[in-house]
Amino acid sequence: MASQKPEEVAVSDGMLANLEREFNEAMRALEGHVRFGCFREEYEKLHRALLNSHESEKRLVRRCQQLTQELMSNAAKMQAAVKLARDDHSTIEALKKETEKAWRMVDVANEKDARAKETIKKLREEVLSLQEIVENGTELTPTQTATLEGLKLEKKRMQSEYDEMVKQMEILTRETFELGHKMKEAEEEMMKHQEELRRFSDREKTVRQEYEKELRARDRSNLQLREQLLLVQQREKELKSHEQLQSKLSSAVNLLRSQLQEDQNRRQALVQKIESAERQLYHTQQSYDDAVDTREALNERHREVRKEITEAEKKAIDLTAEKQRTHRVRDNDFKELCRLVQQNEDIRRDQKNLERQRLSVEKRIEMARKEKDDLCRAFDMMQREKDSLKKVSEKEREKMQIIEKLIANEVESQTEIEDAIAREREIGTRLRQAVARLESEREKYVHEVSQVSLHHTQAQEELKIASITCEETQKAIDESEQKLKKQQSRYEQVRSERNLYSKKLIESQDEVVELKQKFRMMDHQILQLKEELAMKDKKFQEESGAQKSSKDKLTKVRKVVNERTAALDEANQRCETVGQKIKQLVKVISRCDKELSEYQQRFLAVSGERDLLGTQLIRRNDELALLYDKVRMQQELLTHGEAACRARVEDMRLLRLKIEDLKRKASIAQKRASHTERLKDEIDQLQYELQAQRAKVQALTEEAENPKNMLRWENISGHDPTPEELEKKIAQLQRRLITKSEECVEKDMEVQEKQRLVTELQNIFARQPGHEVARQLNVMHKELGHKNAVMKQKASELNMTSTHISELKYEAERLRRELHETKRKYYEMQMSNDKLTEYLSRANNASTFSGF
Repeated sequence: MASQKPEEVAVSDGMLANLEREFNEAMRALEGHVRFGCFREEYEKLHRALLNSHESEKRLVRRCQQLTQELMSNAAKMQAAVKLARDDHSTIEALKKETEKAWRMVDVANEKDARAKETIKKLREEVLSLQEIVENGTELTPTQTATLEGLKLEKKRMQSEYDEMVKQMEILTRETFELGHKMKEAEEEMMKHQEELRRFSDREKTVRQEYEKELRARDRSNLQLREQLLLVQQREKELKSHEQLQSKLSSAVNLLRSQLQEDQNRRQALVQKIESAERQLYHTQQSYDDAVDTREALNERHREVRKEITEAEKKAIDLTAEKQRTHRVRDNDFKELCRLVQQNEDIRRDQKNLERQRLSVEKRIEMARKEKDDLCRAFDMMQREKDSLKKVSEKEREKMQIIEKLIANEVESQTEIEDAIAREREIGTRLRQAVARLESEREKYVHEVSQVSLHHTQAQEELKIASITCEETQKAIDESEQKLKKQQSRYEQVRSERNLYSKKLIESQDEVVELKQKFRMMDHQILQLKEELAMKDKKFQEESGAQKSSKDKLTKVRKVVNERTAALDEANQRCETVGQKIKQLVKVISRCDKELSEYQQRFLAVSGERDLLGTQLIRRNDELALLYDKVRMQQELLTHGEAACRARVEDMRLLRLKIEDLKRKASIAQKRASHTERLKDEIDQLQYELQAQRAKVQALTEEAENPKNMLRWENISGHDPTPEELEKKIAQLQRRLITKSEECVEKDMEVQEKQRLVTELQNIFARQPGHEVARQLNVMHKELGHKNAVMKQKASELNMTSTHISELKYEAERLRRELHETKRKYYEMQMSNDKLTEYLSRANNASTFSGF
């Protein structure tokens, strides 16, 4: 095969050289002709294809040679692998025999081991019995001692045999393990050889398949070459026809250019439409991206709010700890009174903050109303945009599905935001509970003030004992003076902030300030008295007479203390009045909160009603649109039905005309049919006479041909007709022939007309639908109506989904605003809490300075 292929290729090379020479000559001949450009291109393509096929044929020949060489080498390898496999089989069989021998030896050793174990077991039982006998103290008989010694010897012998068997067992197991390992290696080698054989066989199959493919490809290339040569000849023949078609093509090109210009104009219009649609799509995409960004910002803000809530809870815990610490530092009556006054001031500040919060909430409600109006306007704008985008909705349905999924995710995030808002509301309720708890504590503190007044009466009794400890308390008084100074400076700062209170609170604050001034005066007097007491004490050591004067001064101090206690009672009463006023203010604040909650509920109810009315309006609009569509479709159906009815009426009119024509022709045919019977009878009679005459003529001819017949010589009566009679007779017969032929032609024409009418009627009846076709047509009409209804329903559902999407977007925007408002409220509450904690820390510092 390899020797034949190069010869074929050499022949094809010669043919190729001839073709190359002819190609070059043809190209040189066609160089100056511009009209033959297409032909030159086609001819060059064919020449290139021919060269490519020739090159591929050469490559295939080279590939076939390589494959044959590889087949030869693979065959040698396969023979070597077969030999190796045979050797491996022999080694595997030898190893199997050795392993079987080893296993037999192992089985024998196991049997011996089992027998040895049984004997050892029996000997152990005997040893145990002997030990029991020894322990019982019984003396052995000579026979027993002999048996015992024999058993000991037997035991030693069995032990040595057992050790030898164990050693043999180990040797045999080692040998079996080595044999098994060798056997596995041999099996692995055998598997490898089998895999190599399989691989070589597969390789041989693939090589053969490739060789067959290449042979087929070579045959195909030869066929293609012949076909291309034939094509070249056909192209040369078609060249002339192309020259003739060139003139026609020029005119067609002009027409195509005009059509191309029209198509370009249409394309520009379509491009403009597409650009407008893309701009609308870009705007919708931007709005969607903005919605996604706002959702992400809301999520981040929600996380920050959670963090801030946790921080606020921590601060609340810290405040409770500080509060407990303030509870623990109540030591004496005067300090307790100062702390209660400070707490009253804190409560007033809280009331002021709550009043501010109420005002801020009212402002927020007004802002929410404004935003509601803005949203209504935005909703109207979106509705107008929706009307404008309905034309592009068919292209964006797939995108709407993606947007619906995103909206579902948005709804989930909104549910999470609502949960966060609910948690924040719970936090608000907890804060309100804390405020209520503080109010209860304030009432408790008022009760404690009353108890303090009782304690103060007891303290008056203890002042007698305090005179003894005057020296010890002098230092504490100095410290309290410093703390009072600091507290006075802080009080001045607090008083500057207290100018924003209501008029009722201002009066009570002025009274408290007056009491504080009196307290300071009393403190100064106490300091002076203490200084005098110190001087008197020094003088008391020097002089005994100074004691009387000091006692007088003590009596004066007691009077001052009594006056101070009276002032404290008055201050307590004023504190009670202030507490009552605070209660009234708290009631007013709670009433305002209730009104605010009612307003919020009303706002929510109104917004819900507004949303319901909006959805109902949208649904009504959709229903009206559907009804308009139905009316339009019914009108179209009516117009189609009227047109069909007019067509049927026209068909009926034509059919009536045809029926009248047919009736007329049928009447004519019936009239003629009455003459047909007579004519048929005449024809039958003439045919009978003709046959009789023919029989006579035949008989006469037979008699005339018989020379023996005497009658042929007889004279025949009659005479020959004259030429004139013959001419008359011929003319008459010709006239009859003409009339009969005319009648036959008329009859044939009538028959053809009847057949034509019959075929037309048959076609008409065939075009007319039968009962089954009419039933199917009715079913199809019903199905078409059902499909139209379903399509309308789907369109309404699409409109409803779009409205629902717009509602969800509006709801998301509303929740975003609510979240923003809640965050702002939370920030304000946090700021107020920060101020409260700062003020409490100041109060605690003041209390620590004053010795709380």
